[in-house]
Amino acid sequence: MPKLIIEIKEKKQWSFDWIKVAAIGIPSLYLAMIPILAIYFGMNLLFAKEFMQLGDTTFTSIAGVVFGYILLDSLKK
Repeated sequence: MPKLIIEIKEKKQWSFDWIKVAAIGIPSLYLAMIPILAIYFGMNLLFAKEFMQLGDTTFTSIAGVVFGYILLDSLKK
């Protein structure tokens, strides 16, 4: 049986690592959302001009994957 299912059946108390999310997750979420935020708020955002001039979605895609991993990894029992 997968480890997550076994841990859910044991009914342990879940916790959330706020420090990891605040230190790594929120900045990576910001980097992943820069193209969307730049459309709504203009280019006055921090680092928006630099990211939009690159013209490549590699950085925003990597930042989105990092945010997703950090979000899932910060859930613990």
